[in-house]
Amino acid sequence: MALAQFGPAAVVVHGRFSELGSISAQNGFDGADLILFDFGLSSNQIDDPERGFSFQSEGPLDMRMDPGAGLSAAKLLNESDVREIERIIREFGEERWARRIAQFIVARRPLRTTRDLAQAVEAAPHSRQR
Repeated sequence: MALAQFGPAAVVVHGRFSELGSISAQNGFDGADLILFDFGLSSNQIDDPERGFSFQSEGPLDMRMDPGAGLSAAKLLNESDVREIERIIREFGEERWARRIAQFIVARRPLRTTRDLAQAVEAAPHSRQR
């Protein structure tokens, strides 16, 4: 780790920016000289098939930035009803054909891999009226 040279003066904490106040209080960071944040998204994260983001290579259907937090995409898509999947696709993907895509996702359950999801989306005819 690049911070090892600083010894105990460097404290690494995993958390959300929205929790900065409580993280600071819990770790005694009130007098910190420097705080380093990693807000970035790297292509290494997206391209790694094991992270479950890429449709170019088959991998587990995960899609979480923090694999230890929250629901995986597989759990969400396999357990949510069609209306919730449609809402997510419409709201976050701004997809005009969200209802049809959600219906095809539900019809092709269980989805386990990124390729399963890609095939479900590709199978949904986008040219018909809803």
